[in-house]
Amino acid sequence: MKSALIALMVLVGLTAAYLAVGWSSPSSVGYWRDDGTYVSDARALAEARGYRRVEMPEAPLETQYPIGYPAALSLAFRLAPSFPENLPLLLLPGALGAACAVLLACFYWQAMWQTPIREAVLVGGLAAISPVFVAFVRYTMSDLFYAGIATAALVCADCLARGSLRRERSFVVLAALLAAGAFLSRSIGISLAAAVVLAPLLRRRFDLAALALGVTLACLAPWWAWRAGAAASNASLEMHRLLAVDLSYAPWLPHNVEQVVHVVHQNLGRLILGLGYFQLGIPGEFVGRAIAAGGARLVCVHLLFALAVAAVVTGFVASARRRLGTLHLYALGYVAIALVYAATPHRFLVPWAPFLLFFLLWGTRSIVGCVGGERAGSVAAAVVASVLGLAFVLDDAKLLQSTESHYVMRERPAGVDFTELRSVERWLRDFTDENDRIASPWPGGLFLATGRRGYGAWPDENPYELSYGSERSFADFYSRPTPSESAFRDRDIRENLLTVYRAAGINYYVAYAGSADTIHIERMIREHPDAFTLRFTSPKKTIRVYRVQL
Repeated sequence: MKSALIALMVLVGLTAAYLAVGWSSPSSVGYWRDDGTYVSDARALAEARGYRRVEMPEAPLETQYPIGYPAALSLAFRLAPSFPENLPLLLLPGALGAACAVLLACFYWQAMWQTPIREAVLVGGLAAISPVFVAFVRYTMSDLFYAGIATAALVCADCLARGSLRRERSFVVLAALLAAGAFLSRSIGISLAAAVVLAPLLRRRFDLAALALGVTLACLAPWWAWRAGAAASNASLEMHRLLAVDLSYAPWLPHNVEQVVHVVHQNLGRLILGLGYFQLGIPGEFVGRAIAAGGARLVCVHLLFALAVAAVVTGFVASARRRLGTLHLYALGYVAIALVYAATPHRFLVPWAPFLLFFLLWGTRSIVGCVGGERAGSVAAAVVASVLGLAFVLDDAKLLQSTESHYVMRERPAGVDFTELRSVERWLRDFTDENDRIASPWPGGLFLATGRRGYGAWPDENPYELSYGSERSFADFYSRPTPSESAFRDRDIRENLLTVYRAAGINYYVAYAGSADTIHIERMIREHPDAFTLRFTSPKKTIRVYRVQL
């Protein structure tokens, strides 16, 4: 009883701390684009308009993102309909998910491997202050909400489903329900649902596997059926590229074996970068300069990241050898999906922050212990934990100093100036009509801020040509664009921009200096001055708005 009370107090305190971080930070809703879509979908649900992409003029039914996370966000609109005044409520699911993920991960380590309380608290504390978690509690993204549900499912499947037959069945059912909830929050949760079904087979518990499968299918079948019907309904719309690309994951899924091999090959390098840079708190300026300059500094970065990966893999294997569970099957399926999906995989690592840190320290202790003995291994793990703690605190301090004019993101070490975006939002509200269609990098965010509907500036329908060029190199972790990718983007825009914008009925185009499409679209604009007229330039000239007349 006392332990449960302490756990509840920690959960409430950690959630409150995360909310304080989110509430004290300037609003970034819409900048990621996904986050603006989630909030727009949530608003549609709260207003009883159905599960629709209301930021688009056609308001098509949502068939790309599962309904779970937007449904949770919709509660904020039901309690406080006005945005952005309800932003504190919109950040609550992510903050609670992050706190649950940290707390439940600590419980999982103790229950699965009898980890000493001191060690579990140490790793849990590191996870709690991880720059990944501290950064993402400021966004209305699904990652942390998913992390909390997924970790709860693992606890039920591996730690609580032990004892009497009735107890086993009860917690397997609960694990399956939570796994289905995780999938309905993020599609990659299918790896967790599969692991919950397959794990009992390792113990030859076919009855539990069948029970988990039945519960999972009962939960997910309605969503799959609804999505199929929604896709059929959307087919009646006059599809154009700006609309179609946002209604399906198809462009990013592999189409043949050659693509799978090519993407996996490059995503391995990107995954190493994601683990080292995004998870370990290494300063982005240092990594960026090393990649740009090469030489000894880049060699050091590669060596550091290779050691981190080796330690994580060693810790993962060591934990599996001591006791194999749903976690390990889930991890293998999750990584497989992240590797074959044609998108930079670092974001897929976010929900795994507590487990990655645990494996890192376990692996460090195991590797050093094999050479210098158990005591040396423990000292090495303590040193790594101390260095990580210092790096996390320093990085968190930068994140917490974010202002409207200098919003710090790990993905953009130079920061983002949201005052520029606010100026564009004001101009659109004042000088455009509510029926105008806007092409921009942030359609969801602009809709929420201005009521103007629209689409992305340009559809990245072919990520294999745009992000996986054969000229990319492992030396820079396949992170830098290549001339062939830029040439493909330029050719695609040059040949199709006018046709696509005409079909979509675009009235205004918002050009942002931070977008890869901008330089190519503005080149077309200069070649067609009769079709595009510059109407607004932000104070620092990073954003321009063009009137489109085709």
